[in-house]
Amino acid sequence: MGQGTVKLGSIYGIDIELHWSLLLLLLITTLLLAGGAPLPFLIIVLLFICVFLHELAHSVTSMKNGIKVREIVLNLIGGASIIDETKMGPAEEFNISIVGPITSLLLGGIFGVFVIFAPQGFPTLILQLLFELNMLLGVSNILPAFPMDGGRVMRSYLQKTRSRFDATMATVRISEYTIGLLVIGAFAYLLLTSYSFVYKEIDFFIFAFVAFFLYGGAQSEKQMALLRRDTSGLNISGAVSRNYLMTSSSATVEELYERMQKSKKHIFVIALPEGYAIVDLFRRRSEGTEHAGELAIKVETLGPETNALDALVKTESGAGVAVVARKAKPIGITTSQQLQALVYLHVMKKKKEKGLKG
Repeated sequence: MGQGTVKLGSIYGIDIELHWSLLLLLLITTLLLAGGAPLPFLIIVLLFICVFLHELAHSVTSMKNGIKVREIVLNLIGGASIIDETKMGPAEEFNISIVGPITSLLLGGIFGVFVIFAPQGFPTLILQLLFELNMLLGVSNILPAFPMDGGRVMRSYLQKTRSRFDATMATVRISEYTIGLLVIGAFAYLLLTSYSFVYKEIDFFIFAFVAFFLYGGAQSEKQMALLRRDTSGLNISGAVSRNYLMTSSSATVEELYERMQKSKKHIFVIALPEGYAIVDLFRRRSEGTEHAGELAIKVETLGPETNALDALVKTESGAGVAVVARKAKPIGITTSQQLQALVYLHVMKKKKEKGLKG
């Protein structure tokens, strides 16, 4: 489970989590119910069910394309499917990205049909809002700009004739042009509309938020592309540590404590039928917790030839630790801190070398 999230359940083996920002929004709207305003709460709940279906479409398509999905997180600005992108090719990225907007547009179409045939009244108002919001979600997500689905669709298309790095950088430029056009359109809209000053301030805040969100997403993709280029060929062998102990699920907490005191090693690894787990000694224990298996968290298993940046992404989105194995036998562990240091020092070295050559 990620930081600041609450697990709601799971579907198809995918954890569904709510971020604290969404929980806060739901709490505020619940408090509004005391004033007789149930509509905002109902709309938010139904909208995020639609957002969940949008993200579920991404996740199911990922799994069908052989791409691992860790979780779906619903937050204040929508949602995100946490997908292992390290093995994603252009075809997989296109399929996974395009299905989200299609799902939202399909939902919008269904609600639109209901609006036509539903009798006038409160239910029709809800259906109308869901129609508009889903159509907006679908259309906005198909914009050719990072971090929207349309940006990923654009990148996958450009990879037909370019490398992933060049396609990413081209999509970043397209994203910046798209943001510029949206800003120009926003200012024109605000100047030409006859809303009151207060409403224009609200609209301006929304436009500014969207512009910063898109710009931040585009720059994040740019930095990741540059990092991936600079760490090409860098594997994790320089960040492998033997600072761990193997144990079994039946080992007691007292036994682990004694071994830790003697060895001065605090990371314990358990071999599972499929992969490995670490024992989180700081995990909240219920009354009566006695054995290592009750504190185990499954972690990634990486080969020593794994790209360091890919390994860093996997460990940071997981438990912060990965087991390094060769031919299914553990040869060490690596942590997100070790990988961060390895990547940082490697990039700094390359920049220094470029500076000397320049």
